[in-house]
Amino acid sequence: MFTHYIQYGGDPYDKYEYRGPTDLDHFMGVFDNFPWMEEIARANATPGGSSPTLSVKNTTSHNELWVSMSGNHHSHGYLVGYIYPTTRKRLLGLGKAKEIRWQEIYLTRDMQSVRHYFKLYFANEYDLLQSALGQLQRFTALEVPN
Repeated sequence: MFTHYIQYGGDPYDKYEYRGPTDLDHFMGVFDNFPWMEEIARANATPGGSSPTLSVKNTTSHNELWVSMSGNHHSHGYLVGYIYPTTRKRLLGLGKAKEIRWQEIYLTRDMQSVRHYFKLYFANEYDLLQSALGQLQRFTALEVPN
């Protein structure tokens, strides 16, 4: 099952709105009708606040995919974040590997590509999703708290 969340531009980073269960068609409607430009303006008017963000979580696999927009009315782009469980070896490779949540964030200006990434995500095509995202410029990658 998939659930989705909205984080409005300028809101604190820990504030998001739970929007309930979703599927591809419903989420694409939310994505297409989201007031991106107005939310970018709100974010720019509130220094230290978050960028507008739409997130989806697979409650079975615990993978998450999110998209955030930044910039301004004339020049803007998307950050696409993919969070997934993976294992990391302990220091010096000794002992049992530790399961962590890993996040990779990529940059794009192409809204159609973002739509494609969500189609792969909702189809549980995580290997294809990671391959497609890997073609983009990576912004950062880091461990996220459980």
